[in-house]
Amino acid sequence: MDEQTIYWVKATLTNDENASDEEMRAYFVEGGLTEAQADEWMAKRDFYSRNIVMQDNDGNDIGIFDPHTCSVKSLTA
Repeated sequence: MDEQTIYWVKATLTNDENASDEEMRAYFVEGGLTEAQADEWMAKRDFYSRNIVMQDNDGNDIGIFDPHTCSVKSLTA
């Protein structure tokens, strides 16, 4: 999956609070993901919608920002 598609999927998972799981999955498939890819990303919906995920310059998830402490918890620790 190319970087632009991954960015689109993560942005959708993070920001679309109104679509049902079925609607979002269909949107991903209509956008070019396979059904298996859509299912894989949908399994991560809660994570992306409930966290402020920090990324490095290559778009890799590296940590979760905590706005209460203004700190970042590493995803690799």
